[in-house]
Amino acid sequence: EGVIAVGSVGLDNIVTGYSNKGPELDFTAPGGDFNDDINQDGYSDGVLQETISAGAFNYYFFEGTSMATPHAAGAYAALMSSGYTASEITDAFVNTSLDMGNSGWDKDYGFGVIQLKDALDYLDANAVILPLDLDAFEVRYQPRHNKIEVHHYNPDAVSSILCTTGADGQYHCVERPSNPNYA
Repeated sequence: EGVIAVGSVGLDNIVTGYSNKGPELDFTAPGGDFNDDINQDGYSDGVLQETISAGAFNYYFFEGTSMATPHAAGAYAALMSSGYTASEITDAFVNTSLDMGNSGWDKDYGFGVIQLKDALDYLDANAVILPLDLDAFEVRYQPRHNKIEVHHYNPDAVSSILCTTGADGQYHCVERPSNPNYA
């Protein structure tokens, strides 16, 4: 609970020979593969990173789950910075990862190769909408934008309420006209 296991794929999204596999595997992410030059750029298909070697910064290709795991951690961090919880993000990755190998979860790819943009689109499209009275209004919670909106559907409604998170982390709500005739 609260931990994910990450395997590694090469540039072609095929699981690498050194990758973690087994019943605990959740997802895979790019980890590089020195055995390939799929893009034919003259370099083995490692993950290029800036690092210190012999006392100097330079760019080097690396491979391994030590490359794949930061991809997964970075994807979680990017989505958490948009206001989503780890649980919501895991659900999004389960539903949007590129399914390789056997259909659904399998021991080689877990749920598949993490697709950050697809997960963000999934999360945004599945923002929580709580209908309170279908003829009157709904509450829409948008964690990415740190806001809650109450929308009135009654054309005679005088106002609606918009709540956003302030710098202090508290919700601040303002009433605003919802019908231009009452502005």
